[in-house]
Amino acid sequence: MVSYNKALKGVDIIGVPSDLGASIVGSNEGPFAIRNCGLFSSLKYLAKDVADRGNIAVSLREEIYAEMERHHPQIFVHGDRMFSTHSPGFEVVKTYLDKMFAALAREVVACLQSQRLPLILGGDHSLSMGSLRGVYEVIQQRSQRLGVMWFDAHLDGHDSQSSISGNLHGMPLGALLYGDPLLGIKPLCDPQDVVIIGARSVDRGERERMEDLGVHIYGLDALSSSGGLDAVIATLKKDFFTKVDAVHVSFDLDVCDPQLAPGVSTPELAGLFERDIYRLMRMVALSEKLISFEMVELNPRFDKDRQTAKWACEVILWALGSGV
Repeated sequence: MVSYNKALKGVDIIGVPSDLGASIVGSNEGPFAIRNCGLFSSLKYLAKDVADRGNIAVSLREEIYAEMERHHPQIFVHGDRMFSTHSPGFEVVKTYLDKMFAALAREVVACLQSQRLPLILGGDHSLSMGSLRGVYEVIQQRSQRLGVMWFDAHLDGHDSQSSISGNLHGMPLGALLYGDPLLGIKPLCDPQDVVIIGARSVDRGERERMEDLGVHIYGLDALSSSGGLDAVIATLKKDFFTKVDAVHVSFDLDVCDPQLAPGVSTPELAGLFERDIYRLMRMVALSEKLISFEMVELNPRFDKDRQTAKWACEVILWALGSGV
């Protein structure tokens, strides 16, 4: 077995082809693009016992448009604004999202209860509202402590009230930290067991709110300073991995420099490069505490010669121990 977690028997791939939480379409094509880069065969070489559970059923935008226009014409708003939490039709949209999140949570629970690692391919980052629900269900059954590692150029710490855009992929971590009545989500994450790595496009109020709760934020400035990455890794080994029983990694590809990963919906200037990410994933693998991993926000419509999709595969393999 590979070094990511000796207690696990294998890896299960779960696709979530959804861009319903984003204002830019295309991330729903991410699971296919990553699979199409040879992920399964690479994992078979590494982990031996690998299964692909297929995709979670996700409604297409066009299906939701048609449903809204037919049955709710008084609140129908054509276009991406309809998927914002500020849209008058969001309560209807939410019924589709709830089904998707519940289905993903069930899949994650089934994997973990079978002592297998759920490897989730997105899809936009709002899927974490389903994946982490499933992870926490099992963690709580085991009376364990879960650490969440959030790799992202953004904090994703808004909620449905504080978000200006109302786009769900900008609020999954906030909803899981504070709870969100509109989304029907109760607080799940212990802020002191959450670390955000690589953030560089940050709202001041959003950051202060998260840090006041105890969330640990290691922004790009801290990582890119002289000796910064060494210091962050040493701190994580001492103050994070030693205190949790299991780790969930949520990896948004926009944490990377756009030169490395151009195929994302919301790129930001600068970012992490190969060596930084290799060292961080190696640390995850060597901890032997990884129990779930999600790769999100690949948008093949902006990719160049499948560069970002191939890179996503590489990151996954490193986290599962190929670089150890």
